[in-house]
Amino acid sequence: MKIKVTKSNLESVLNILVRIISTKPQLPILSCLLLEAKENQITLFATDLNIGIKTTLYGEVLEEGKVAIPAKIFLETIKSLGKNDLELNLEENTLKIKSAKSKTNIQCQNSEDFPEFPTLPELTSQFETSKLKIIEKYVSFSTSLDQARLILTTLLFRKTDESIKVVGTDGFRLSVLNLMNGDMGNHSEFLIANKAFNEIVKISDLQTQEKVQFEVSDELKQVFFRIGEVELFIRLIEGAYPPFEKIVPSGFEVTGTFDGEEFENILKQAMVFAREVSNIITLEFADGQMNISANASAKGSYEGKIEVEMIEGTKGKVSFNAKYLQDFLKNIKPGRVWFGMNDELKPVMFKEVDNDFYEYVVMPFRLNG
Repeated sequence: MKIKVTKSNLESVLNILVRIISTKPQLPILSCLLLEAKENQITLFATDLNIGIKTTLYGEVLEEGKVAIPAKIFLETIKSLGKNDLELNLEENTLKIKSAKSKTNIQCQNSEDFPEFPTLPELTSQFETSKLKIIEKYVSFSTSLDQARLILTTLLFRKTDESIKVVGTDGFRLSVLNLMNGDMGNHSEFLIANKAFNEIVKISDLQTQEKVQFEVSDELKQVFFRIGEVELFIRLIEGAYPPFEKIVPSGFEVTGTFDGEEFENILKQAMVFAREVSNIITLEFADGQMNISANASAKGSYEGKIEVEMIEGTKGKVSFNAKYLQDFLKNIKPGRVWFGMNDELKPVMFKEVDNDFYEYVVMPFRLNG
C-alpha cells in the first residue's frame, strides 16, 4: 500500500476516529484504526465494538492495500509533523511515513484481525442537528455512568402521536423531553447509549452539518448514522426501560416559582457544608420564602433564603442530593424555575417557567428523624 495525503486532512480525520479508541480495549486490535486504500479511495475505520466510525480521506492512491495502525501513536506522529504533504508506504507490517524533512516507521498489526463493518443500509429518517443539541442539553446529564446498570446509561427515544419523547434517568432523577416535529420514520422506540449519542453531537459539530440521517436495524441490533462524510454504527442497547411514567407525578399539592440564578448561587453556599453529608440539603417553603439549609454537625451548618411566588399551597418541606439540583441549573440555565411537590417522600418536579416541553423529576432523600 502507498498513498499520498495532506497532513491537515489526515489529522482532521484522525481527530474524529480516535475519540472512540479505548485506553483499555477488549482486544489489542481495537487500539488500532484500519486504513484501506482501494479503487482510488482512502477509507478509515475505528471501533470499540459498541460504536464504529467509518470515514473517507482525500488523497492519492498509488498502491492499494490496508493496514491496522496503532491509533494514538499514529495521531501523535501526524500532529508532530510539519504542514507538508505526506507519503504513507506499507512494507510488510511497517508503515513508513515520509514528509519533506522526516521519516517515521510505525509497527502495525494484521488488518485481517480488525472487526468487519456492516454495510450501511438506506437511511430513511433524520434529525436536525439543532435538535440533537437540545437533547444533549436537556436529557444527557440525567443518565448514569455505571456500566453495571447498562439500561440506565441509555437514552430512550419513543415516538408518540404528537412528538418524539426522549428520556434519561439514573434511577434518582429523570429528564423527559418532548420534541415536536421529529422524524423517526417507522421506528416506534429504541435505546442508544448516551456516550454514543454525545459522540454523534460532537461529530455533527465538527462536520458542520445541519441534518443527521439515521436508520434503526432491528435485525442487526444497530442504529446507523451518516453525518457528512462520516458514518457511525452504534450497537442498540436491549432490555426493558424503567417505567418512568409511574415516577412522574400527575398532580401537586404545592407549586411555585423562584429565580434560577439566585437559587444556583445559594446552593453553592449550602454545598460548603452539604458536601460533608453526602450533598444533602433541605428546602422548606413557608410565608412566601424558601429556606435552604445544610447541616454537617461536625463542621457546622448553613441557612439561606430566597423569595418564592407560591401558586398552590403554602407550606412544604423536602430534602435532596443538591448535586441533582445543581446539574439541572447548570445545564438548563433557567431564568425562573417552576416546582411542584406533594409530601416530603414523593418525587418533586422542576421546570423552566413557560417551557412545557421538558420535565425534570428528582427523588427526595429521607432524613432520619
